[in-house]
Amino acid sequence: DLNIDYYSGDFAEQLYELDKEAKYIVYCKSGGRSSRAMSLMKELGFKNVKNLEGGITAWINKGFPLKTI
Repeated sequence: DLNIDYYSGDFAEQLYELDKEAKYIVYCKSGGRSSRAMSLMKELGFKNVKNLEGGITAWINKGFPLKTI
């Protein structure tokens, strides 16, 4: 698991350290920030990025399990 704060001043720089060929699922509370993060990642050349539409809130509301670490 990797957590990168979309609002951190070096968000884009942190993305440059990631493997652009790896698979990523991005999420946030409601899906807005993760949607913008996914768009930026695709602009930077990431090949396989998915956004959890509606965020964790939608996931929980659909009754899916949530495991915290």
